[in-house]
Amino acid sequence: MSTTDKLKSKVVKTNQPQTQVPAVAKKKLPPLAASILSADFRQQLALALPKTMTADRMARIVVTECNKNTQLYNCDEKSFFASVLQCAALGLEPGDGLGQCYLLPYGKKCQLIIGYRGMIDLARRSGQIRAIFAYCVHQK
Repeated sequence: MSTTDKLKSKVVKTNQPQTQVPAVAKKKLPPLAASILSADFRQQLALALPKTMTADRMARIVVTECNKNTQLYNCDEKSFFASVLQCAALGLEPGDGLGQCYLLPYGKKCQLIIGYRGMIDLARRSGQIRAIFAYCVHQK
């Protein structure tokens, strides 16, 4: 029996009906998360994003950040969407992963804070600098 026949027989055996896994009940999304994942918002996001990023990726990143910091769900929608669109226009990803920028709630307002990594990225993209370095500054 050739190797191909052996593999074929194993594949045929594993393609037999498997037991059904019970469907997991989907959680209801908060209204702000549902708005972020809506097709209308993703279209607006796609208009603001650079070609290197997709609206779906940015929407998922923003929802993940909201799930990490649930106080963002309590923010005013206008300030929240303005911060997300500003972030998209700059081509920066919010969150701890890359540390480029952060969405922070201040009372009922959402504030976009650009991190030092985001500043470095923007400076490099500008083409006006030759080299840039970041060092820790502290008092002795």
